[in-house]
Amino acid sequence: MFSIFPNLLNFSFFAVSVIRILIGLVLIYLGLRTYFYKKAAIIENLAARNYPMTRFIPIISALLSVITGGFLAVGFLTQIAAIISAYAFLNFGMIDFGETKPLGQSWLFYFVMTVLSLALVFLGAGAFAVDLPL
Repeated sequence: MFSIFPNLLNFSFFAVSVIRILIGLVLIYLGLRTYFYKKAAIIENLAARNYPMTRFIPIISALLSVITGGFLAVGFLTQIAAIISAYAFLNFGMIDFGETKPLGQSWLFYFVMTVLSLALVFLGAGAFAVDLPL
């Protein structure tokens, strides 16, 4: 394969680590922002759409996101956490669907983060992870 910078291919194992850490930090940020700043807006948005248990959805989403983001940032149970993070990004995308966007992100952001999360399922943890490949 012809490459302009063939020496950079030696560091391909670190690229997965950058993606994993990025997704983990984004999940932690979204989870904390959901719980501390956007909880009332999310409850109001979901109540307008007649969702059941609207008081618990932001709490569960934030807790799931922070725990999963922590697992991804450290590299612990990466493939399972990547599946859960794909679900979390779809969940946040459904919360932000419609005219009122309580989280303030576009659908493209959630789509890209979901695809990156699903890519981690097949790529593995990368370097600097607790669950290194066997």
